Amino acid sequence: ATLILFVSCAFLLKYMYKDSGPQYKKPFFIAYFCMVFYLVYGIPMVINKLIENSNDSSPIAVNEKLPSPRKVRLLSDRETLLISLKVGSVVAINSYLFNMSIRYTSVVSAYIIHDTSSVFVYICCLLFLGWEFSGWKFSAVMVSLAGVGFVAYSDSNESSQESSITGDCISLLSTVTYAIYSTLTKKYIEDEDSINWSLFFFCTGVITLVFGFPILVFLHLTGIETFEWPTTSVWGLLLLNGFFGYVVPDFTMAKAAVLLDPLIVDIALGGITPVSMIFDYFIDRKSYDLPYVTGYILVIFSIAIV
Repeated sequence: ATLILFVSCAFLLKYMYKDSGPQYKKPFFIAYFCMVFYLVYGIPMVINKLIENSNDSSPIAVNEKLPSPRKVRLLSDRETLLISLKVGSVVAINSYLFNMSIRYTSVVSAYIIHDTSSVFVYICCLLFLGWEFSGWKFSAVMVSLAGVGFVAYSDSNESSQESSITGDCISLLSTVTYAIYSTLTKKYIEDEDSINWSLFFFCTGVITLVFGFPILVFLHLTGIETFEWPTTSVWGLLLLNGFFGYVVPDFTMAKAAVLLDPLIVDIALGGITPVSMIFDYFIDRKSYDLPYVTGYILVIFSIAIV
């Protein structure tokens, strides 16, 4: 379900850029608005507070679970804010770079490059999480990359004006920032019960709102990205992208990175490329050859190895 949401919103974003669409080519504002959308996580916190005040009972957090014998220290509000500041800044950079890459290259090409993030995630885990070298995980990374190679070879045979070296390079930078974000999430949040997830994402939204606005003004004044008030239809697309492309999948992905580990989650996301190509088939009636099918099988096999 998360993969489908990611791919659907990526194609929605691509549609916003197209000449046949709204032509709203504002990658930074789109990233800014969608991340500010994290403020909706403040709603359950307000409800909990009202319940606490009216019933004199404990607030029901989104991530609250049945009593567990495990004793986990809950991070303070200040600690949560600091983690949001560190992790959220990387998320913002990743979001902007990904939105920019989609402007210059195809969704499929962007996700093919993103699939190489397993290499960067593994390196980050070795450097920042103190992982010991694992032959099985290294094998899974190599098999996943082999699958990506086959799919990339198949994609390169398709002559498309969408493909761009600039877009591919930006997509690669986005891939690196994603690896850093995924690793930092695991580093600072060791247990899913140690943090108030609603507060974490709410703080990320507040930080984006406060620190992102001056950047938005700077980009407008310098002409790098002039602000243009969205039309009614664009506002609708932004709301869809903000909720289904950020609020829902980012919550599930962050929890998955903590519950499992960044590498397993990243390799599992390798399924985005085949899914995006399936979307391409139904939207643009594209067909794929044997290298693509081989790459798909290898990506799935790498998940089985992990």
